[in-house]
Amino acid sequence: MRDRRSELEKCNAVVLVIGFEPARRQRGYCRSLKLGDWPCLVDEARNVYRAYGLGRLTWWRTFSPASLWGYVRFWRQGRPMPRPKADVYQAGGDFVVGPDGRLALVHPGRHPHDRPPVDRILAAIDGRTGAQQATERV
Repeated sequence: MRDRRSELEKCNAVVLVIGFEPARRQRGYCRSLKLGDWPCLVDEARNVYRAYGLGRLTWWRTFSPASLWGYVRFWRQGRPMPRPKADVYQAGGDFVVGPDGRLALVHPGRHPHDRPPVDRILAAIDGRTGAQQATERV
């Protein structure tokens, strides 16, 4: 997403990164991702995770071939392999909340590396077709 930052800014999108690790680790994680001025928030109690229906993944989902392929991509790009320091079973997700407070995109992660394509996120921000629509207010 950071590679397409200018497109997100043109849409007036605000990107928030929410993690459950202690603040010091979360800051280090966000620094390593080079997120710039995107806010990195801490939710150690995982209240936001629960509110968005993000529970724990099963062993098979956490260490599935699709998940392991994500680590292979790190290795092939010459990036250091991240060593888990937190709960590897916690599901993540990506959500787009519209100006009216309604969810325009709901993408709970099926495994640790499951993220929607940025084009799908931009479509949800713009309200174009292809975005999963939801009527629930947050």
